[in-house]
Amino acid sequence: MCVRPIKTKADFDASLQLIDLTWQAAEGSCDEERFQVLSVLVEDYERSHYPIDFPDPIEAIQYFMNYHDHGEENFASLVGSEKSAQEILLKQKPLTLSLIEKLYTEWGVPPALLIKSYKLEEND
Repeated sequence: MCVRPIKTKADFDASLQLIDLTWQAAEGSCDEERFQVLSVLVEDYERSHYPIDFPDPIEAIQYFMNYHDHGEENFASLVGSEKSAQEILLKQKPLTLSLIEKLYTEWGVPPALLIKSYKLEEND
């Protein structure tokens, strides 16, 4: 089993197969070292060929609301009013820096998820 750089999809697939064969290797064995090297190579290939983009900021807020059982009333208390909260969730009003800070300090939402630009909807 030769470990080499991953340059193509075929190399990537072969590396995944080798990982499957070596993931339960005995500690300190050559197979364990092979597994560790392959893991780094595969992670690097995936990062450059299959990047994962951050979600839309409003989707991130909605995820946190659902995951942490924060209802719209909790969000409204952070925003300051139900009307403003609704406008933000409907993408009619943008997030402010102070709200991003509150979402981070009070709910633990990483600011990196919230600073991505997104399209606002037209008010009807």
